Amino acid sequence: MNRSFKIVLIESGDAGTLYSIQFKGESKTELEKFLANERFKGSDDLDEIAVLLNEMAMSYGFLETYFKIKEGKRRDSLVALSQGRIRLYCLRLLDVLLIVGNGGLKTRRTYQQDPSLNNTVTTLQEIDNLISERLISGKIRINRDTGLLTGSLDFSIGDIS
Repeated sequence: MNRSFKIVLIESGDAGTLYSIQFKGESKTELEKFLANERFKGSDDLDEIAVLLNEMAMSYGFLETYFKIKEGKRRDSLVALSQGRIRLYCLRLLDVLLIVGNGGLKTRRTYQQDPSLNNTVTTLQEIDNLISERLISGKIRINRDTGLLTGSLDFSIGDIS
């Protein structure tokens, strides 16, 4: 089954550019769905994540120190932004570029033990592969100073050759 999505600009600041994923047929991006999740809506931890994302884009950049690195496979860009038990999974491509996925409450020792978090991570890993292929082929380009993406930002999972 193919699942179509696009990469959507959320915020471009002095220190970096924040994108999220929006699946075809859905009105909200993955970041918007994460921020509206009823399980932790109104939580101080969720508020901290939202503020931190904004501060990173505006002032600090998406530096490794803010994330749990190597959350996925050795060669992927998967990272987690964590606050308390809340995890937001992202693709950190450069210090100036972050593509935000979705996340949830960590209730198990590893994300692999939680079907919802594991599905989020697996989907992001597939998206990371698609982005990597387009970067290599030149169909997508990253401005290394600003983090802005140009090129073909519409995808279908299942496009991986």
